[in-house]
Amino acid sequence: MLLASETSIQLTNALEKLIDSGIQLGERVLGALIIFIIGKFLVNWLNRLFARILEKRKVDPSIQSFLKSMVNILLLIMLILAVTYMTSAAVVFFRDLSQIINIALQVGVWVTPIMWDFNDLGLGGILQKILKLNPLFYIVQGYRDSLINKVAIWDHPVLTLYFWVFTLAVFIFGTRLFKKLQVHFADVL
Repeated sequence: MLLASETSIQLTNALEKLIDSGIQLGERVLGALIIFIIGKFLVNWLNRLFARILEKRKVDPSIQSFLKSMVNILLLIMLILAVTYMTSAAVVFFRDLSQIINIALQVGVWVTPIMWDFNDLGLGGILQKILKLNPLFYIVQGYRDSLINKVAIWDHPVLTLYFWVFTLAVFIFGTRLFKKLQVHFADVL
């Protein structure tokens, strides 16, 4: 009887810690989301201003496409930085993780529409949504749209929101993981 009571107390304490951690994480995610939304409005305003300046100065459309692709490069750098933060700290402790990352990256390249056009497949429904969950889909499709279809990457607000929420979540998680494990690097290395 005493053992069941101790287990119940431990379970209650663990549940309280989990709820507290969830609330703290929720507050941080909500704060990050608010910052993201404000930043997104600011970026959209700056992009529209940038587009008006380019049109007013009668900049060649090919130069406009080039400048739009530079935005894509910035997005890719942010995603790579976020993933690198997350994985670099974990690889020190789990050596086999680097092999898993290599396999995941190879699968990710094959499901990203780099060599094939997503619209030519005629996919619909759940499969289309699954393929769009790949954060690189947004960047690759953005390159294709800006260089071939003359459509800016920010003209897809849902994909933009998903990409930035994903990138910020990975970045925040990776930074926290890196800082938490940093004190143990000297012991392991």
